[in-house]
Amino acid sequence: MRQGIAGTIVFVFFFLALGSAAPRLAVAATPTPPYTASWEIFRVGQGADQAPTGHLALLWIKPDPGVYAYSHTPGAMGQPTTLKATRTDGGAAPTMRYAPGIQKPDTSDPTILVNVYDGPTPVFVELGEPEPSAGVRSIALQAELRMLLCTDRSCWPVTARVDTSWTISELEKLPEARNQLWWPSYLAAGGQRVSAEPKPALTPIVARASAPAPIASTVAGLSVTPRYFQPGLEVNDLLKAMIFGFLAGLILNFMPCVLPVISLKLSALVTASGIADERRRTQVFRTHNIFFALGILSYFLALGLFLGLAGMAWGQIFQKPEVILGLTALIFPLGLSLFGLFDLPIVDLKAGSDLTDKPRTQALFTGFLATLLATPCSGPLLGGVLGWTLDQKSAVIIGVFFWIGLGMATPYLLLALVPKLVRFFPKPGRWNLHLERLVGFFLMATCIYLLGILPAHYLLPGLVLLWVTAFGAWMWGHWTSLGRSRLHRLTVRAAAVLLVAVAVLFILRAPSAEAEWSSFDEQQFLSDLGRENLLIDFTADWCPNCKVLEKTTLSSKNLAAWTKRYKLKLLQADLTRENPAAQALLRKLGSQSIPVVAIFPANHGQSLQPLVLRDLFTTGQMDQALASLFAKP
Repeated sequence: MRQGIAGTIVFVFFFLALGSAAPRLAVAATPTPPYTASWEIFRVGQGADQAPTGHLALLWIKPDPGVYAYSHTPGAMGQPTTLKATRTDGGAAPTMRYAPGIQKPDTSDPTILVNVYDGPTPVFVELGEPEPSAGVRSIALQAELRMLLCTDRSCWPVTARVDTSWTISELEKLPEARNQLWWPSYLAAGGQRVSAEPKPALTPIVARASAPAPIASTVAGLSVTPRYFQPGLEVNDLLKAMIFGFLAGLILNFMPCVLPVISLKLSALVTASGIADERRRTQVFRTHNIFFALGILSYFLALGLFLGLAGMAWGQIFQKPEVILGLTALIFPLGLSLFGLFDLPIVDLKAGSDLTDKPRTQALFTGFLATLLATPCSGPLLGGVLGWTLDQKSAVIIGVFFWIGLGMATPYLLLALVPKLVRFFPKPGRWNLHLERLVGFFLMATCIYLLGILPAHYLLPGLVLLWVTAFGAWMWGHWTSLGRSRLHRLTVRAAAVLLVAVAVLFILRAPSAEAEWSSFDEQQFLSDLGRENLLIDFTADWCPNCKVLEKTTLSSKNLAAWTKRYKLKLLQADLTRENPAAQALLRKLGSQSIPVVAIFPANHGQSLQPLVLRDLFTTGQMDQALASLFAKP
């Protein structure tokens, strides 16, 4: 009877929390833009002030209350307001005149005075006379408005098309510009002297409103100030990153990603408990724990170096089908070895193998593999740590990752320091074999999960890879008995490896297929920002915690209720594969790992201050967050 794995420690990580009964208020939100823009046009006749005759158009910029725009000559701070306009009716190029604005201290630095438009302000466009075109007299403009809108807390750039046109019938009935209250402002904007008191204003005949402009043209142009549901768990310095990183690494031992491999690691500890000689038993126990911990630390140091140099986020390597296929091709034969199909030459995870050929190598590899499987997971506390750390220099990233690895390795280092704990592990028995098979099934389930991450067009080739791998393992284990010559054994094993390698090459050469859908669209998001209540879920097929949220907190039933109550528009940013716009927005939210849910309210005072929920959270916590964000004042 083969000596084997004896005993198991079952880690159960159960996430259950009852959210407090927060009031649920239905808010009828009416999205309003941060400003409006409208055109007027007037006739300019002969006058003593020598203003150009013809037609004068005004683009009125009207910021919302509490919002202002920097003027055309803002001063030491701010972006100038500009209007670029061209005539499409064949007329002469227009000339723009800008009001000087009102001087006030800049909100970001009160010691600096800037010029702003904090109320309805016109941009004057001198048009002259319309030119005949195909027998039709008209004026038509193509115009683009650029400006920087700000409140006392945030700013956002605006680029908007404000095209307009006037027909002959409209131009024949225009009021005189000199009769308008704004006429002195026009003369002052052009350096003209005001020679007379203005007459009472007349109601203009033509006035058009442009379409509300997006807050920004790209995600990179946003100035976002995220607010976090649990701000105490956010990281803003190295000391807090190291402390929280250590705790997050400790918690990773209980995440579902690593449980199968941790069970395999415990097999060696149970096997060691069956050694009769106490000194030998203590030595094996200590050695295995030390090298398992070194495997964890070596992986985290390598991962920190790689992410720091590549500028990638936690788990982003799982966007690559090649990585997923490679990991599947590694885990599947490990599972087959536990069913006795063949023996691996260097790393053998079956019961008792850690006591035979290369126990240190096997312990090191098992620790490395356990940490690799933990990479898609983002347990409690880890989101805030990674959000701050991955924006730092490579040396800081490596240092914090060391503390994360140290946290995950701490239980095994403690066991190495107190090796006499081995006597508390159960003694080996025949039941070890059944446990070994059970862990093998765990690894097979992990392969199913990894195949589910792959794009749909990789699924069938992935299954072919598993079939070829199983056949190669059978060749390795049953065609290479010790009764055969050394040349025969090497030839068969080389053929088995070559067979799997050809299968991998075949899969990677499969044509790439486009994603079936992506609900997050950068331009649509920017267009809706500030107009609708947006809830964005950042998810990926390689993120198991994201799938847990989608089945529990973000279930269809809950989303339907929240959408109806708070008038939400739901967006899903899929990071399973490369999605630069969604990843850029994720970084703007101070995050480099998922799951993350961000809520952008339609209120322009808060549209760039989204409420962010990280990692796992309950339905009650989501209810509380929404109720607090959309509560009536």
